[in-house]
Amino acid sequence: MKKLLAAAVLLVALAAFVVTSAAADTGGTDRPFTGTGVGAATFVPDASCPLGFRTVSEGSGTARHLGLVSVAGSHCYTPPNVTAGGRMTLVAANGDELHMTYTGTCDPANPPPPGELVTCTSDNVIVDGTGRFAHASGETHWTVLVTSAPLDTPWPLTVTWDGTLSY
Repeated sequence: MKKLLAAAVLLVALAAFVVTSAAADTGGTDRPFTGTGVGAATFVPDASCPLGFRTVSEGSGTARHLGLVSVAGSHCYTPPNVTAGGRMTLVAANGDELHMTYTGTCDPANPPPPGELVTCTSDNVIVDGTGRFAHASGETHWTVLVTSAPLDTPWPLTVTWDGTLSY
């Protein structure tokens, strides 16, 4: 009887290990994921974008579960008011990365005179990562406040986000 009980306990422990390992492989546990940052957006020629240019953003900030981060992203602006085909990477201080895709909108839709504020929002999907974020998943909502400037100069921006991260 003791052998049967020991075998049953061992099987339950093994099943729990297998289930836990499978959950980790498919993304792990959902965690709150928030952050803030500052940076700048520039506009570079890109014939693959509808308006002939791509918005490229770079910056730095702090993110929950990553600490200090550098952020790099780019997208095409598609009339009437959509940021499309966005790709973004957050890099933690230790080099681990989170990779995202995103779409969003900006208000006002047309660039205002220099010095005026543009508010952009996006829904970002975490699609993968490296290091401890390999196979990461999740969703975040970003709010970006951009100060307009002439198109041939960087546009300063601040960003906040919140959502979930699973790894």
